[in-house]
Amino acid sequence: MPFLQVAGQGQSSLLAEGILYAALGECFFCQASAARDNADHACKRCLKYFRHAFRCLQQAGKADTIQFADALKDYGKVLKCGFLAENNAAAGEHALRKALHTHRRLLGSDHPCTRNVCRLLDGSDDTDSASDWQVPSVGVEEELHNI
Repeated sequence: MPFLQVAGQGQSSLLAEGILYAALGECFFCQASAARDNADHACKRCLKYFRHAFRCLQQAGKADTIQFADALKDYGKVLKCGFLAENNAAAGEHALRKALHTHRRLLGSDHPCTRNVCRLLDGSDDTDSASDWQVPSVGVEEELHNI
């Protein structure tokens, strides 16, 4: 059951809901960054919102869009660069590579958004390993129980 109810169930409603959940995921990442001593709850919420964003965007048929790639970039940043990096850096890098692939294809290599993803990947432009990225399962949150 969705956390929020957006009027209607069409693709545009799912797109709006997906964008909203991705924004909430990013907000909880910021909260976790600011609350360094008690980041557990915010990290779990962050991942939960991103996972829901991915599902909404996929159901809306928007898995090959900049909106999805931006959410994926933020999700990858959370896993690779945030408090969760100790156990999830490889998954974060994989998500970032998928986001880079989409950004490069839709915006070009010189676009600021594409270059930002490269920066998060420490300058790497390799996207070959990104083709099999999948929406994260609930198991990610279960693994974070011991943060």
